[in-house]
This record gives sequence, C-alpha cells and structure tokens, in this order.
Amino acid sequence: MNILVAMAFILSWVEISVYSQDAYIKLGYALLKRGKQESEFANYKQAVKLG
Repeated sequence: MNILVAMAFILSWVEISVYSQDAYIKLGYALLKRGKQESEFANYKQAVKLG
C-alpha cells in the first residue's frame, strides 16, 4: 500500500513539474515576443526622430 501511495505522489509531482515547465516556456515566449515588439517600437521611434 505504501508503495502505491509513493508512486501516486511521484506521478503527480512529475505531472506538476511538467506542467510548470510548460508554463515557464509559455511565459518566456510571451516575454520574448513582447520584448521584440518593444524593440521594434523603439527602432520605429528612433527612425521617426532621424527622419
């Protein structure tokens, strides 16, 4: 019985860690995308100043 409980605990922990990894990847991608947009906007503002 104890082994089954331990297995269930390990499986749920693995599932949680995979889920959080996925969430971190999505968060990182969103931040990267946002940073790219902001730098493009900064480049645009710079071009307007120079132009």
